[in-house]
Amino acid sequence: MFFIEELWNGNIRPSQKAIRKDSQYHKLIHKLSCETEQFLADMSTEKKRQYDKMSIEQMELNNIENKESFIEGFRLGVGLILDAVGKYDAQLCSIGEEE
Repeated sequence: MFFIEELWNGNIRPSQKAIRKDSQYHKLIHKLSCETEQFLADMSTEKKRQYDKMSIEQMELNNIENKESFIEGFRLGVGLILDAVGKYDAQLCSIGEEE
């Protein structure tokens, strides 16, 4: 099956990843989770609501930034491929080629 079909059918999900337990990412997310629990424990209910609202807005911003970065990276990759297979008028030629 073609790559595009696999992507369309949902068989390829570049954004879904498992977290390795021995990774720096896992350590940081665990640390942040513990710190967030402690941070929220001292907050009033109203402050927790405000924090939740701000967290959701931050996630929305992160999603926009991640999507834009993905699209830009994809476009750059396609541009490189098009350059590699496209017509190029070289100013130099290999020895033995007709000039």
